[in-house]
Amino acid sequence: MLCYVLFILSFQTYTSIAAFTKPARWPNSNLIIQKNSAGAWCFLPVSGETTALSCKGSQADLQGTLDAHMHQNLSIAYYNAIDNVQRGGATWSLPTTGEIIRLCASGKGGDGVIQTICLNVAADDTFYGTPYCEVAIGPRVVSDGCYVDTTTTSTFIPPSPPKSSSTTSAATSTSTAALTATSFDTATSTRSSMSQSTSTITSQAYPSSITIDITHTTNWVKDVFVPILGAISSVVVAAIGAKIWEVIGHRRTLALRTAGSGGLAAPS
Repeated sequence: MLCYVLFILSFQTYTSIAAFTKPARWPNSNLIIQKNSAGAWCFLPVSGETTALSCKGSQADLQGTLDAHMHQNLSIAYYNAIDNVQRGGATWSLPTTGEIIRLCASGKGGDGVIQTICLNVAADDTFYGTPYCEVAIGPRVVSDGCYVDTTTTSTFIPPSPPKSSSTTSAATSTSTAALTATSFDTATSTRSSMSQSTSTITSQAYPSSITIDITHTTNWVKDVFVPILGAISSVVVAAIGAKIWEVIGHRRTLALRTAGSGGLAAPS
């Protein structure tokens, strides 16, 4: 009997009764681990506390533990710091041998975002330690009932009630009238645009062509036709002058012949 009592006492010096026996709050904050109405120990985060998705910098040592926590189904669990093997859930008793144990706790805030905090712990009922890493992710499915991930839940929207036949007919008539008016406006606008385009083409194209043709014609008459006409006129005048001199010379010859013969010459 005495041996049994000594064994029990020695066992209790090695382990405590339970990891959490009372609510544990992070110092100077509203982060807390407490029981829900079903009796499960759950973590309650603060909405918007973090937007980080991984452990970086001075928190990098906890990334392996966070990865292990993301691939299991407890919201609160303890892990061996060497190989990140899970040691137990919220009621697992921490050893007193001085080994490094890490706690990860996940919960859903009032904004619906799941948050997780991982840290080194040294005693039961303790929710504080360094280093620690706080991220805005967590296991999507947990078996302890602390939260349900609703981020992928679709919302059913019931169909609208059917409308009466008179309302449908009125809506159809209105739509048809609106469509007809729109078509008419579109056609009118198209014809107006075509008329404006035609007017623009007429007013801009033809006067320029006519002006260019008249200018070219005037230049051609002045530079080519006038000199040719002058030359022809000179030739004609010279020919007429020569003919006149030929007639005068002929008459003089006849006059001289008549005078030399003493008679009258016949009229030529």
